[in-house]
Amino acid sequence: MRLRNGLFALLFLTTSLFSVGFDKTQHMQVSMALGYAGATLLDEYGSDSKTKKILYATGVSFAVGLGKEFYDQYDYGGFSEKDLVADLTGAVSGAVLSSYLDKKYFLIIERKKERKSAKIILGRKF
Repeated sequence: MRLRNGLFALLFLTTSLFSVGFDKTQHMQVSMALGYAGATLLDEYGSDSKTKKILYATGVSFAVGLGKEFYDQYDYGGFSEKDLVADLTGAVSGAVLSSYLDKKYFLIIERKKERKSAKIILGRKF
């Protein structure tokens, strides 16, 4: 129970970091969603340990963020190590959340482009 409460606190902390900038928050949220989805799929279809599932999901999610930074470097010379830190934070958070929550929980990410806002909703099926 203590771990679950800590993970919920981590989720809310990572989604309320708008002081670091909207771009970094977007990197974190997309990576969190990818890490969460990857760990959920590995949990559903894989037979590895929980630690390996977290590492695999984090690695795949981080690889997507790294690819995005290489694209930014090629496109306009804007490779950012700070974006990679946000990607890694989100990837680890999402993978850990997915691995330690049971299958009754789900995650929804909504982004409103016109208001430059995004929110993550964590729900529970009854």
